[in-house]
Amino acid sequence: MQADYISQLTETGRNTIPYITNAISKITPIIAEIHLEKPKMLFLFFPIILFFVIPLRGRLNSRKRSFLLSRIIILSLLLIATASPYVLKEDDGIEKKSTITVLVDSSESMGLYPNYRSIAKNAFEEIKSKVSAYTTESDIKINYFGGGNRTALGDALYQTILGSSKENNIILVVSDGKSNHGKDLSSIARLISESNATIYPILPGPSYLDASITNVYGAAKTPKESDYEVIVEVSRTGGEESEYDLRIHVDGDKKTAKKIKQTNTTEYIGFTLTFKDEGIRRLTFELVPSGNDFFHANNNYTKVVEVVAKPKVLVVSSNPNSPLSQILRKLYDVTEAGSIPRDFTPYTAIYIDNIDSHPLDVNIESLRNYVTDGNGLVIVGGNASYDRGGYNLSYIENMLPVRSREKPKEKRRPITALFLMDISGSGQYTGITEKTIDLEKALAIKLIGELDLNDSLGVIAFNMNAFPISNIVPVDVGRDKVIDRILKLKSGGDTDMIQALEMSEDYLREESNERIIVLLSDGIIRLTRLPSTVDSIKSLTQKGVKVYLVGVGQDNVGISTLKYISQASGALFFEPKEYQRLKLSFNREAKDDKEKISVAVLDPHHFITRNLNLGGAEISDYNNVREKLNAQVLLSTEGGSPILTVWRFGLGRVASLSTDNGLTWATGLYSGEAAKFIPSLTNWVVGDIEGRKNTLIEVEDSFLGEPALVIAKCDKPLVVRLSPFGGGEEDFPVKRIGLNLYTGEYQATTSGVYLAGAASEDGTDSTGFSVNYPKEYKDVGVDLAGLEKLARLSQGKLYVSGESLQLTQDVVFSVKNRSKVTSTEKNHLTLYFLAAALTIYFIDTAARRISDIIRLTGAN
Repeated sequence: MQADYISQLTETGRNTIPYITNAISKITPIIAEIHLEKPKMLFLFFPIILFFVIPLRGRLNSRKRSFLLSRIIILSLLLIATASPYVLKEDDGIEKKSTITVLVDSSESMGLYPNYRSIAKNAFEEIKSKVSAYTTESDIKINYFGGGNRTALGDALYQTILGSSKENNIILVVSDGKSNHGKDLSSIARLISESNATIYPILPGPSYLDASITNVYGAAKTPKESDYEVIVEVSRTGGEESEYDLRIHVDGDKKTAKKIKQTNTTEYIGFTLTFKDEGIRRLTFELVPSGNDFFHANNNYTKVVEVVAKPKVLVVSSNPNSPLSQILRKLYDVTEAGSIPRDFTPYTAIYIDNIDSHPLDVNIESLRNYVTDGNGLVIVGGNASYDRGGYNLSYIENMLPVRSREKPKEKRRPITALFLMDISGSGQYTGITEKTIDLEKALAIKLIGELDLNDSLGVIAFNMNAFPISNIVPVDVGRDKVIDRILKLKSGGDTDMIQALEMSEDYLREESNERIIVLLSDGIIRLTRLPSTVDSIKSLTQKGVKVYLVGVGQDNVGISTLKYISQASGALFFEPKEYQRLKLSFNREAKDDKEKISVAVLDPHHFITRNLNLGGAEISDYNNVREKLNAQVLLSTEGGSPILTVWRFGLGRVASLSTDNGLTWATGLYSGEAAKFIPSLTNWVVGDIEGRKNTLIEVEDSFLGEPALVIAKCDKPLVVRLSPFGGGEEDFPVKRIGLNLYTGEYQATTSGVYLAGAASEDGTDSTGFSVNYPKEYKDVGVDLAGLEKLARLSQGKLYVSGESLQLTQDVVFSVKNRSKVTSTEKNHLTLYFLAAALTIYFIDTAARRISDIIRLTGAN
């Protein structure tokens, strides 16, 4: 019987263990969450225990043990209660602390985009319906800014940012980004980056077709009876092609016209004019479209040219019949001399042709004073000049932008060239003669052929993903295999450069050679990927990697995208036709040991070389010189040796032409299109054709609504008068801002040609200037760079009109995430521990009394 009882008790205990274990497991996390405000109170536990144990020393029976255990538990609970126990309770709530503003550009240029208002309204309505639980209705609004021919995007952003007091300020901008009034983005860039605003620019959608004359490049003054080169910049947006006639009128008479079919976003169209008589000439450029054209105001552009007497140019040469002298005589008032004269004052520029250093050093003071006073000097090479004429360490060399000695023949440092090849589906598109992917392959193979045997190369192909085609291998052992793999590439898929650029960084990280990336692409990528692409290339360039972007597509949008990436990231951009310039950058230390040496334009953006076509000009020899630190090399040989180098010296300008006058070495440079560099060079060194006048006035061309800057120079007090062409004169107030400098701003009320004159005791001067259509219609289209900058400054994103779902999701996530509020409260547990101690004390006392009663009753 007793055994059965013990067995049953044991079984009951065994079955109870899981419940006890489960209870402990649930209680343990709760105990772990308990915090104490006065944890030091627990140190009293040990002395109190001793206080109870010492009186009960000796052998303890079961009654004493239970008494001691209950009292320890009760005292422990009381001590914990005095330590102020508590638990933390977190409550999630919503605090409406976001504002959402949709800024809509309402200026006239936005009329190009038929869907921009619906894009803005749909975005507003969609976002408003999704975030109503997290914002108040008054915090979601749509504002329209701009109007007429003014776009004040900077002002609109400035006011929106300052007008918001909420922690999360979301601004959606529907605009073309062409801000032409009020604050510009650069002036509020810091406010945007430091504010609580996140800006999401939205592109305004497809546009109508429009072509506009956005600028006309040409000198403000030109000599009479000389070729005047003028370049018209035409921009277009919308559609696949613009067809138009471009006409030029001089003083109202039609002079010439060209029929143009334009597919590129921007086209530069050159004209050559000649003016027989001195005076102010009105040039009117008229764009006559053959088809649709949205704006007509930007189809006309005026420019004023002042035709003056031919500048006086001195040519010091022992060869008066050289090709150089013949070109100069046709264009300028040339005086020829066989030796250096003592007086240079009658001339605005001097050509010194193949003269050794001795006569130049003898007259060095006169030459130095002449140039520093603001005149021009050109030193032409030959067999008696520069390194062959004792220029090294001479006095004349101090004035020149080059040193007259051969650059040390150093073996080029080995390079590692990594080729990134776009194999997306757009590579299947056929150009004029072949597919884009085939152009890529041909150009890559051609560039690989330029590598030295001690160089290394690798290839990565990419569409949406990146594919390693060849790891970095030495050229001497891997070139043939790499070329074979390139020839097998096939195109397909979308385009994303990011993964390929990231893989490139891994490829090049351990390379000790000079590192170069050549990225060949048609540039057709999603606009929303532009910021990340720019950042990736920036990261590479900051780590010393040279990045060359080579545009090989037929799509002008893609090429424009690559140009934008180049400008924004610091990479260099090349077109396939610029192979010569690409090769020079690729291999600047090549040797020129051929009988015929090619000459290339090294800097195509300088005044002298802008739109210069050398037409494959070659020379047979040149002087060995090297450029100085602050000089600009404009023309060079295929191996990088300077041919034309320029710099400023004092107020004047100096050029070094380190080949001859065309009689022996450089015949090809003085014929055909290449010969145009001579008048450009001369005009550059001459500078201000009328620089010797004691009274001068200049007025900048402007656009209607923009002030025209008036600048007058004179040592004496002067009077300035302005008038519309053919109208009456009126005095114009100018402010003196320097010893002999006066300035003012003229606000024209109508477009057209204006005349300006200045008169003083020292003489008179006159000029003309043009006021063209309002700037709102200039260079129409989306300013992608400006909108991307807005997004980047504020940690936002740029969206195209078809990405409304993604935009809504991103805005809702931002609002919802920042609207969550978590509050934490202390829940004190002191009463619970006191109650537990009292309960145990009561139960223990009651149990003992009952036990005593039972014991006494049993004894009786």
